[in-house]
Amino acid sequence: MPKTFLLLISMLLLVVGCQEKQAVKPTPSKKYSQTATTQQGDFLYELSISKPTFTEGESISITAKLTYVGQAQNVTIYHGGSPFLFNLQETTRNFEIPSGMDTPLITRTLERNVPYEEVYTSGGLYDEFSEPKLVEFMKQTMNGHFPKGHYIVNGSTDFYTEDPNEQKTEYKPSATIEFKVQ
Repeated sequence: MPKTFLLLISMLLLVVGCQEKQAVKPTPSKKYSQTATTQQGDFLYELSISKPTFTEGESISITAKLTYVGQAQNVTIYHGGSPFLFNLQETTRNFEIPSGMDTPLITRTLERNVPYEEVYTSGGLYDEFSEPKLVEFMKQTMNGHFPKGHYIVNGSTDFYTEDPNEQKTEYKPSATIEFKVQ
């Protein structure tokens, strides 16, 4: 019995070892465009970047726009320090660059079909427990300098409106774009 078992195991290893191995293919990454637009209710949210590839040290302009497209002439929205969040992921190093938010409640009136626009300034976060590579990377991004790499921008909005009966409606449309720094 033990000899038969060993013979079966040996044959199995031989068959498996002689089979043609398929090359492991990496999962293709999702390709994002330079501009992405999402609509939620009467609001259009657009996230864009001026071009897909930058050289290291070049200024990078990421823009978010919010446009009211409803029937009224204008609408009042309520949000924190900004209605926009810019969360970035650097995929080469797998670092997250979070977006901070001030917490005061701000009201803003949007005119129909007139976009409200903000440009990403900088972001980053680290603490005394962060690894040195992350600290150096974050210091650069916080100063507006993006090191070489591939970046995905997950942009979103976070605001609400109130009807005449003070019923709140929350809005959180989001969009994703990408860029490279060489």
